[in-house]
Amino acid sequence: MVRRIAPTVFLLLPLCAYAQGKLEAVREAVDRPRSSDSTTSDSNTSNTTTADESSNPLSIVPFLVGAGSALNDFDFPWHKRGGELPSWCSIHAAAEVGSDFDGLTRVGFRLFLDTESKFGLKTEWDDYLERLPSGSRDQMWIGDLTGTYRAFQSDEFEVHLGAGARFLIDSGRNRGGFNMLCGFDAYPEQKMHWFGSAELGSLGNAVVWRLRGGAGLTWNVGEIYAAYDFMSIGGANLQGPFVGVRLWF
Repeated sequence: MVRRIAPTVFLLLPLCAYAQGKLEAVREAVDRPRSSDSTTSDSNTSNTTTADESSNPLSIVPFLVGAGSALNDFDFPWHKRGGELPSWCSIHAAAEVGSDFDGLTRVGFRLFLDTESKFGLKTEWDDYLERLPSGSRDQMWIGDLTGTYRAFQSDEFEVHLGAGARFLIDSGRNRGGFNMLCGFDAYPEQKMHWFGSAELGSLGNAVVWRLRGGAGLTWNVGEIYAAYDFMSIGGANLQGPFVGVRLWF
C-alpha cells in the first residue's frame, strides 16, 4: 500500500507548491528569516555603516527641498479645473482595478491630502484576490499611511517625497514595515495628467519595491486613467496593468 501511495505523493508535490500561488509566495517572503550578520567583524561593520550612509537615497532630500522652497507662489492645478475646497488644500480620491491575466486581481483605493504648506498625507489600500489552480481563492490586503512633502512645484510639474508605514492585513497574520516614496505629477496640457511613483520599504522581513506609472484624461473634477503597477515583496512579484477613476476636490 505504501509503495503505491509514495509515487503519487511525489508526483503531487510540484502541483501543491504551484497551487500556493503568488500571495502565498508573499507570505513566505515576509516570514523568511533575515540572513545573519553575526560573523561580520566590528571593523567591517564600521566600514559598511560608512558606505551605507554615503549611499543613502535620502541624501537627495535637502537638495529637492531647497529647490522646491524657491517656488512659494503655487496654486493647485486641480483647483484651476473646478475644485471646491479652499485654496490652501487639495484632496483627491481614486478607485482602480487591475489584473495580471493569470489569476490575480487587484482592487485599489487611494486618498491623498495636499496642503499649501507643502506637507500632506496619502493612504493606499489594495485588495489582492487570487484564483488558484485548485479552484480555491486566496486574498490579502496591502496598504500604507505615508506623510508627504511637496519638494518641487510649478504650474505643470510637481514632485512629492514621503515616509511612513506599510501594512499587510492577512486574516490575523498581519505584518508591518516602513515606506518611502518619491512621486511626480505632470500636466503638459489642460486635460492631460501624467503620473508615476517609486516606493521602497519593508513588510516583516522582506524588502518591498513598488513602481507605478500612467496617464489620465481629466474633465472638471474627474479623471479616467490607465497605468501599470509593479510591486516586489522579497522577490515575490505582484504586477499588472490597471484602470481607474479619480476625483479631485
